[in-house]
Amino acid sequence: MIDLYGADSCTECKIAKMWMQKTPIEFRYIDVSTIPGFEGPIPMLMTEDGRELVGMGQIKQYVNQKLSEMGY
Repeated sequence: MIDLYGADSCTECKIAKMWMQKTPIEFRYIDVSTIPGFEGPIPMLMTEDGRELVGMGQIKQYVNQKLSEMGY
């Protein structure tokens, strides 16, 4: 499962979440404001193989590659 870490107070995170929702890729959104002591860059996508992709540039690159592999 792909995890998207973000916060509702983060504009880039909201954009990343909306963009991901428009794809057929299954993901889980994790609001970091619910994780006590969370420190880290957001938005961040954790891939199935454990890679951490930070920011819309890296997230879009990964998702576009994934969509291509899926035939989209």
